[in-house]
Amino acid sequence: MTIAQSKVFPRARLITVPVMLMLAAGIIHFVVVPHHYEHAPAHGIALGVIGGLEVIWAAAYWLRPSRRLAQAGVLLAVSMIVLWGITRVAPAPFTNAPEEVDLAGVASKLLEGISAAVLLGGLVRAGDKEEARPAVRSTIAGFLLASVMLGAVVYTAARVSQPLFPGLVSPAGHVDDHEH
Repeated sequence: MTIAQSKVFPRARLITVPVMLMLAAGIIHFVVVPHHYEHAPAHGIALGVIGGLEVIWAAAYWLRPSRRLAQAGVLLAVSMIVLWGITRVAPAPFTNAPEEVDLAGVASKLLEGISAAVLLGGLVRAGDKEEARPAVRSTIAGFLLASVMLGAVVYTAARVSQPLFPGLVSPAGHVDDHEH
């Protein structure tokens, strides 16, 4: 049985809700690109790429929902939440300080988080009815672990690549008071 065929979690909620939420998060990322590019070009580029990935995922999942795309959506959403969290406590790549928490950032993370939760719920419900609870828990734990690892890898790769792209560093070398 495919995710879209699940009778427990109807297509309307299973597909429309995460698509609209991820699309909204992508649009928020696009809206904040100019400010972040001005602050540190690398941040503007990264937010444009993240927004693009989210919009592309939303379109793909809307047109051809599948278990693999649902899994990719969970991985994308949760890893972006992890990356955002890391950059609130550790120096953001291409700057020397953690970024500030702001409304646009919190809104995009809430949208991504709810989208991931709906997708995970659909993945769990679309699974075999005989599937044991430990298997469901291990599936969820696996996605969360993979997402944490991906967020950490992206953060580390950006920090390590900073010296290779000096033109993408914040002109002031630090974060200002309005960040995503």
